[in-house]
Amino acid sequence: MSVYAVEYIKDVEEGEMAAKLFLCSDGNIYIVKLMSNPNGRRSLFNELVAYRLGTLLHLPIATGQVIIFSKQKLKDPKLLKRMAIEEGPHFGSLLINNASMYTPGKLNHCKNTSTLPEIIVFDHWISNYDRKDEPQNILITGQKPYQLAYIDHADAFNGPEWTIESLNYYTWNSQVIWGSTYDEFVPYIDNADPFRLALIKLESIKDEQLAAAFGRDIPSEWQVSKEEVKALLFHLIIRKRQMNKLIPELRRYFPIWNSSKF
Repeated sequence: MSVYAVEYIKDVEEGEMAAKLFLCSDGNIYIVKLMSNPNGRRSLFNELVAYRLGTLLHLPIATGQVIIFSKQKLKDPKLLKRMAIEEGPHFGSLLINNASMYTPGKLNHCKNTSTLPEIIVFDHWISNYDRKDEPQNILITGQKPYQLAYIDHADAFNGPEWTIESLNYYTWNSQVIWGSTYDEFVPYIDNADPFRLALIKLESIKDEQLAAAFGRDIPSEWQVSKEEVKALLFHLIIRKRQMNKLIPELRRYFPIWNSSKF
């Protein structure tokens, strides 16, 4: 069932995509990223596809949804012109109540730190370079013991400006992703084989499941062609198989893993 924007609440101050909070027709509040965002329409495609891929791995990623803007559904139809919002499909992330920004000091009080190696594998799989140095892409939710939640995948696939040519290149030329945020994860996941379960989970995803993540409901207004979708699907299938070779290159960042036998 389609979800429509109903009522504007406020602008979101954080982030570079000029997101806005809207109450929507399903009764929920979403952080809506518009087609007119500075990163372009394809960033909305990245967000939706990354969310669906994350759900295949059962990662705690904020629920993603196509949000339709229509004069007939908005309480204030003049808002579209006033805010220069185009009618049609935009992207929304379900607002997570009682959430705060990640700080490394709170990791010790989180009950789902088992997702830390999984999100590192996920970021490598989808070529998401944002999170490694940007802790604002991680949320702390609930009360102690907290839960980790992961947001913002607009820059997946090496950025929203990706092309068939760039996908073809990065399919066969992978690089490790590492940064200060990942460094903070190490004490919580370092062991003799920290990524074994995460890699098994990724390998368990069938190619048919990946294809279904794209579906037929991705808006054409987001300007991603069928040929590009096919190229991205092929890219993800091949990269999924390559993670067993790429992830071990992270060994040098993990003292216990690095000191264990090969």
